[in-house]
Amino acid sequence: MITSCSDDETIIEEPIIEEEPIIEDEPGLNFGNLELGDITHFIMFQNECDDLGGDLNFTGDTLTWEVTQLENGKAVLTERFTESSPLADIQPFDNPISFTSDYILMPNRWESNLFFFYGNDTLRVAPTPTVELTQQGCSFMLGNNIFTGDEIAQVSEASMGTYSYSDMTVVSCVPGSVQDAYIVYKEGSISAIFSRNFSSGQVRGWISVE
Repeated sequence: MITSCSDDETIIEEPIIEEEPIIEDEPGLNFGNLELGDITHFIMFQNECDDLGGDLNFTGDTLTWEVTQLENGKAVLTERFTESSPLADIQPFDNPISFTSDYILMPNRWESNLFFFYGNDTLRVAPTPTVELTQQGCSFMLGNNIFTGDEIAQVSEASMGTYSYSDMTVVSCVPGSVQDAYIVYKEGSISAIFSRNFSSGQVRGWISVE
């Protein structure tokens, strides 16, 4: 696992590569409309919390998220590092899910590089937000407090490096965690996933390049 919402995590030291990896243009994976063979590429970055609005430090790792099996409301979403990634030796993870047009159900999300921190096994395609957030560095804020828990939130404007997003759904870490950890998406398409390391304070995460 790359990072965690808990204290007892393994920190992987990697060289920082300033240039963003170049990804071939392919149809992205939308978890509200799964099709066999759909794939999204996530590029990995590592930054200080306060520097999330500046240039992102890319590690050179690219993680693919692909629909490798699909039948009768069941699917397998496979996570695999590309051969050129520094973390290419990590074994692929086949994440079995069930799904409808409204949500995906991920009972084994704890083993995922992308969703391990998420406090719910259900990720809804287009949920109705109950709270509005603002962004401060690597934190999404609910008023004066860091947003955590199982509420569905919306942020009108968010940015990570040169990537800017508007009117995004945001879900967070398990209730009671002190970590900043978020999935940022819109109508089934994930734009960014990131979390802050409790010990070092560094942010490590993923940007979708589809």
